[in-house]
Amino acid sequence: MYGATLGSTRYTFGDLKTLMAKATPLRSGDQLAGLAAHSGEERVAERLPGRSRVPVDRRNRGRQQKFRYRPCAAWRGERRRAVASPRPPRRQCHVFRDRTGSALSANAHHGVDQQTLEARAYALARHFQPLLVNTVVGFIGPEYLFDGKQISRAGLEDHFCGKLLGVPMGVDVCYTNHAQADQDDADALLALLVAAGVNFVMGLPGADDVMLGYQSTSFHDALAMRDLFGRRPAPEFEAWLSRHGLMDHAGRIRPRELPGNFRALLPK
Repeated sequence: MYGATLGSTRYTFGDLKTLMAKATPLRSGDQLAGLAAHSGEERVAERLPGRSRVPVDRRNRGRQQKFRYRPCAAWRGERRRAVASPRPPRRQCHVFRDRTGSALSANAHHGVDQQTLEARAYALARHFQPLLVNTVVGFIGPEYLFDGKQISRAGLEDHFCGKLLGVPMGVDVCYTNHAQADQDDADALLALLVAAGVNFVMGLPGADDVMLGYQSTSFHDALAMRDLFGRRPAPEFEAWLSRHGLMDHAGRIRPRELPGNFRALLPK
């Protein structure tokens, strides 16, 4: 059992997955599953250093033992073997596409919070050495991520977990039409992700996925982010653009011929 005290209130949790669910930032999906903290105070208590990670010894209720995280021996051994005998190179052809809340929507979450399940999904994907991993962060709807704030937080956390686990992670910055979010929220999250080094985002005509009925990012969003942050296309794509005369000397997307009314709108 895990325990934490905040002020005069004592919070206890039966196992680690309950503690993690209570400590995670608020998500409507965790509320729907009955996993979320009941108050902001309870959520804060689980994040206090040295408190939320202290298991209570049931055999001696008056004492608490220190609890430290250490890499297990099996993990250290696996890491040494990987360094000594790297895997032979193979063609990367797997693409993994995950959605925040997908396990809960299938009633397959087993009492685990959404973010923990997302991280586990990326760890599974890493085993297959994929070409791409893509999180479709706001796709399922407000039942799982209610508004722009929750979608933005989840998108950044997914990006962080992907980087932490070493997978080629990208983010579909999206939201459904019935969520409490709009394109301003999407633009803000897109800029935050590019600043944080996201590997790729989506490109849809008009940022509108007409097949699945949600809003995403468009091709011109990627161009705008490259200009804003001074980023370049992937080397293979940049070479293709150059071969076809679609880039100018400054590395900007500029076709050989452009209608005059469009050309007048471009910076010189």
